Amino acid sequence: MTDFKGDWSGSPFRSSSRRLKRAMKWPTRLSKETGVYLAIGIANLINAFNPELIIFGGVVSLASDYLLPTIEKTLEGRSLAWPRRMARVMASSYGPRTPASWGE
Repeated sequence: MTDFKGDWSGSPFRSSSRRLKRAMKWPTRLSKETGVYLAIGIANLINAFNPELIIFGGVVSLASDYLLPTIEKTLEGRSLAWPRRMARVMASSYGPRTPASWGE
């Protein structure tokens, strides 16, 4: 196999690579934004009802690796200190087969 030493500037692979890099930033930004908005809603639940456990189910649980860090960070500034210490937020181990729920 020989190495290509020509000009890659007009190559379709080069433009595909740029598009792929741009496309990979979009889900990351979307998951952070979604995590912030979910955390605002969760903070309201924590402040109003003082649940001990909030479980994400359904399709949201599939994205928990991306959403939970943002949710945890946002909850620290958006919820009252004592109820926040008592509440845990986690994803269901059953994945998309379960709905979201919260418990006391």
